[in-house]
Amino acid sequence: MPAASKQMRFWVDVALESVRRDHTPSFGSGDQRGPFLTARALGMALGALHDGYALAGCGTQLLPFSVAAPALPVGDPNTRYVAGAAACHELLLHRYPAQSAALNMAWDFWVRLFEIPLPLMYPAESYGRMIGDAIHLLGISDRQLG
Repeated sequence: MPAASKQMRFWVDVALESVRRDHTPSFGSGDQRGPFLTARALGMALGALHDGYALAGCGTQLLPFSVAAPALPVGDPNTRYVAGAAACHELLLHRYPAQSAALNMAWDFWVRLFEIPLPLMYPAESYGRMIGDAIHLLGISDRQLG
């Protein structure tokens, strides 16, 4: 995954900002409540970013899950970016529900910033969100541990 690409780096920054907000008392009590759950949430978010991007282009995934792949548009490099971004966004929504408004604003801003064409959005976004959901389910019991 080209983590240095602007499209992917944006979501790395959003994930780190989610951690910062989660541990800033003025924003509330936080969703992750501790360093271990925070590290897990951050690792899962970055794994979702990688796997969404990789699987949209027939790459190798990092995390053990399976998702039925829809037909994605070929030839447009944005397909991979959209799938990776959607996977990360979906995972962050699950892990940081108190930040859903800020995360949704980040998604809308990302789509406009990188001028993602709407016809491309739908299949790639849906696929990425399925990946984000599947990765979240890998750690569905995490809150019982922390």
